Amino acid sequence: MIPARVFPLISSLGFTSAAYLRESAFVVPTNGRWSDNPVNTVYSPSVLYSEDSDQSNEPPQPPHKLTVAFTRESGKNAEIREALAAYPMCLLDTVIDQLDLPCIEHALGEEHGTLLQYASEVKIDDFDYVVITSPEAARVFGEALRDTGGDATGTVMAAVGKATEKALKKFGLDVGFLPSEANGATLVEELPVIGRGICRVLYPVSAKAAETINEGLGSREVDGVACFEVTRLHSYDTVPVAFDDGQMKLMAATDVVCFGSPSAVDGWLRNVDKSQGHSDLPELMKKVPGNNGKVLAACIGTTTARAVLESGRWEPMDIYYPKNDPGIESWASSTGQALGDVHERSFWGGNW
Repeated sequence: MIPARVFPLISSLGFTSAAYLRESAFVVPTNGRWSDNPVNTVYSPSVLYSEDSDQSNEPPQPPHKLTVAFTRESGKNAEIREALAAYPMCLLDTVIDQLDLPCIEHALGEEHGTLLQYASEVKIDDFDYVVITSPEAARVFGEALRDTGGDATGTVMAAVGKATEKALKKFGLDVGFLPSEANGATLVEELPVIGRGICRVLYPVSAKAAETINEGLGSREVDGVACFEVTRLHSYDTVPVAFDDGQMKLMAATDVVCFGSPSAVDGWLRNVDKSQGHSDLPELMKKVPGNNGKVLAACIGTTTARAVLESGRWEPMDIYYPKNDPGIESWASSTGQALGDVHERSFWGGNW
């Protein structure tokens, strides 16, 4: 699979600037500065000079060290770690520290009991669709069915993307609908109406999830008649994690932070504010570009990238995410691109 291109600025988030494309973070300059016969080859800075260059007798430079932090719950970062390890940036001589700095943890939501009741009383089949918008929501729903002996074969499972579909399949749940793009807005637009009456939708979700799905589906009409009736259940909640002193030191050493959800963005920034003693400041005063722990942000998709942008803490060019096909592999590509740019900035100097 060709790594997905990274677009720190794209129109899908409302930006008007042109897309940011880089052929490589480590293309040898073609102006002859480093070699009389420059080639379009990828090198790390420690091997930038050719063997016949007048600089070849310089002592070798020590490998540059970069640090990337994963913010999902502990134990849920294995896939992104594995995918990132295969990215070309990580195959060079650069040392990359991969840290688990969980910014969130999950707890049962206030309506989890209602979900269990629906499952145990075979009420799931009363719905035309069950809409699942994250792997965690898939896990909570699947465990509810498993623990109560419930069944969902009489309803259509709609998943927001492939990662969520994969999580549902672990519980033997086949997905009947996937949107063309892995985001809630596209799901709302493309979810087919079943039959001629109002489609009933069960939407088990985090208490902190945006209203995109329920409001969007609820507003769809044909000839003035509503198409969908959505039952939103807060089946789980996402709680921010407060870092201890050791984690604060690791955060300060991080170059690139990987965000898999808007809640992780919020959790990271809470800890940034705590480390600076700014927790009690008004939110508006915190909205300063760079007030983010001095890190680049690598996001799993557009929803999370929008949360990063709207925090006001990052310059748009410091936000990386896949334009197409959000998922683990494209997230890893975004992360690798961000690491490459950090490496290049440190080599050439300046912040460009």
